[in-house]
Amino acid sequence: MWVALLTMWVTAVSPTVWSQSERPFTDTLLPENTVVYLQVHNIRELYDAMQRTNFGRMLADEKVAPLARDLYSQAREAYEQFAQDQVGLTWDDFETLPAGEICFAIVAPRRADLQYVLFLDVDPELESADRVMSRAKQATEEEGGSVEEENFGDVPLTTMNNGDVKLTLFRRDNTVVVSSNRDLSEQILKRWDGEQIEGTRPLSQNRKFITIMNRCRSTRDLQPLMRFYVDPIELAKGATRGNMSAQFVIGLLPTLGLDGLLAIGGTSIMDEHDFESVAHLHILMANPRAGILEMLAFKPGDYRPPMWASHECFNYFSTSLDFGKFYSELTKIVDAIAGEGTMQSQVESNFETELGLDLREDVLAAFSGRMSFVNWMVTPVTLNSQTNGFGLAIADMDKAESLLAKIVERINRDNAEQGEEGPIYEEKHRGIKYWVVENDRRREQFERMREEREGRIQLREPIPSFGIIGDTLVITDSEEFIRHAIETHAGDHMALQDHPQVSDILQRMTRLLGTDMPSGVMYSDPRNQIRWLLDLASSDDARGFLDSDGEFDEPIVRRFKQGLRENPPPQFEDIEKYFAPSGGFMTSDDTGFHFLIFQMKGKD
Repeated sequence: MWVALLTMWVTAVSPTVWSQSERPFTDTLLPENTVVYLQVHNIRELYDAMQRTNFGRMLADEKVAPLARDLYSQAREAYEQFAQDQVGLTWDDFETLPAGEICFAIVAPRRADLQYVLFLDVDPELESADRVMSRAKQATEEEGGSVEEENFGDVPLTTMNNGDVKLTLFRRDNTVVVSSNRDLSEQILKRWDGEQIEGTRPLSQNRKFITIMNRCRSTRDLQPLMRFYVDPIELAKGATRGNMSAQFVIGLLPTLGLDGLLAIGGTSIMDEHDFESVAHLHILMANPRAGILEMLAFKPGDYRPPMWASHECFNYFSTSLDFGKFYSELTKIVDAIAGEGTMQSQVESNFETELGLDLREDVLAAFSGRMSFVNWMVTPVTLNSQTNGFGLAIADMDKAESLLAKIVERINRDNAEQGEEGPIYEEKHRGIKYWVVENDRRREQFERMREEREGRIQLREPIPSFGIIGDTLVITDSEEFIRHAIETHAGDHMALQDHPQVSDILQRMTRLLGTDMPSGVMYSDPRNQIRWLLDLASSDDARGFLDSDGEFDEPIVRRFKQGLRENPPPQFEDIEKYFAPSGGFMTSDDTGFHFLIFQMKGKD
């Protein structure tokens, strides 16, 4: 969603010809104890890249452009009506202010509060930056604060203090820098001049930062358009300094093994080979791992979609977890916190007492650890048409069937003892048995909700269901889904793994990865979701909403309705070519988990 909004904004802005100022990279100006680093390398280059994306080209399509322009106009009108006087800056100021790099960072110095800094490259030929700086000074004085100006070398520093917030601001060449700490501003200027700060290296020499950025590089050494880096542990320590309760929680991190979570970072790269975009995400972890990080023992494997997943499923993710290691590490953590033997006495013994099953030998051993998640659309179109399916691969069919039978029998028996009808009943479809979970209380609540929504977009009633299809236990919130999955497994519908574009995505993953054995696989085709949104927008309920101007509607709501009436959404067939599938994979190595997600290019 944020990509879509950003695309609409940059598409509406007409960039002027401008050259970014020559200065050191921001990661060389910031100290190594920077714990948050968010950077857009060049907003103008991002604008050009967004124009070439599927979404950017769609916004320029004659069937979509009028609606996009009207929504943009509505945003501008709302700002000018409700916020411009308070902010003191025009919409044009915001449009023309950023011109090159934008970078926001948080620094966590030892034994001091967090410090914040913003870098903003501006166009020297425009006066937007000067107006913003003047407005900031004026607002500070109007609120009874103070404004002090003095030079640091040849650079004027302005410090604004209104009691609650203290900011230091300076402009050098074509870059405006705002920070919450004057000493930090001076350090930035010293590094800008090539000086070294005693005892503190720059962020660019931070080993965690280097490792993540090297793992997230383009295969063609393209400059990432966006980068981010977060040191979550040090950020939490800095944010909770002086808070004893929070510091106590942080003190538990070694027990949980979370002190081994070193950093998280990633990049976004456009036009990587024949992909529209490639996004990297790396979770850097200490080695060896312990606790929760050791629990997340993802295993490499063949993650082609299972045969019960229909080609109509638009999102798919699959991975495998070593259940034995997961449970062993969980036991260590619980016993360390609650006392030795807690898991055995309060969890394992309950399974044996209630179900007559050994948790390790009869439950965990019944499943291989492979998990699959899919999304599918139920018809007719409703606000909650999207349904979810979860598959758990079975390693021992006898144990899995015995487990299900005992769980169903126990739940129904407990309800019978309370004088209620058993909520789980058995059904069959195409010779395959499955169970449906009914709940009178839930159904009554849903019926009341449906009555309250009379005259609005209708809702689908979720009906939880589960069953064994092939070698997988499938659990879903829709009986329609499980019946469709049974039909797909029987060959009535094309399976997702047999779809040509899925095969293409998997082949591309293999080439990028260098192997066909990742620790997880992702696939997404947004077209079914877009079709659903457009069908929903053109439904009788939606048209009724747009055609009515309620007595108590806010002016902004009336304007929104008017815009959609005058510029209705396009037909799916008109924009289908702009939507292409995406894929991705997860790997696990000594440095942590790495995710690579790529977006295919749409049709010309």
